[in-house]
Amino acid sequence: MEKSNTIEEFFIRSELSQHDEGDCLPSEFESQLPAHIKLDDRPLGTGQLLDCWERLSFHDQSIFRNNMGIYHIY
Repeated sequence: MEKSNTIEEFFIRSELSQHDEGDCLPSEFESQLPAHIKLDDRPLGTGQLLDCWERLSFHDQSIFRNNMGIYHIY
């Protein structure tokens, strides 16, 4: 039976594997994204949802309706 890895061991092995297989960013890569972000996980109110819906293109609304089985938004 194989010994289970700790989380730290898993991360180290994963990083080494990505590096060896070429599945990682070059060491000189600098991200344009901020180092930290804050997510707002509060639920949206009905008015905010309708505002978001109205900003979608007709095409995107149609795709959403087809995927979700919703045919009428009131």
